[in-house]
Amino acid sequence: MSEIMIAVRQGHIRIDGRRYIVRRGVTTAHRDHPVVRDHPNLWEPIKIDYPMPDGAGSVGAPSGEPDNAVVRAWATGAGIPVAPYGKVPSAVIEAYRAAHAAP
Repeated sequence: MSEIMIAVRQGHIRIDGRRYIVRRGVTTAHRDHPVVRDHPNLWEPIKIDYPMPDGAGSVGAPSGEPDNAVVRAWATGAGIPVAPYGKVPSAVIEAYRAAHAAP
């Protein structure tokens, strides 16, 4: 569940003598904030529904490219020096491909 809440109603409320203006669909607050805790009927968790084009949103290397973490692990095991982060050198990627090419 989201920790950020969004107002589903609007109006003016007071908490500890302080006045808050709550605007429907605009005002947000953390779910543990007193304004949410004391007036739970005004809030609901933010829901995000973002349509993704086919194939978008997948995590990992682009199609046909080996995953960097896999290449790094292979290179380390094969005694090929490779940095633990950053761009994997193309020579290391080519060596990985050559070692894993179909006969």
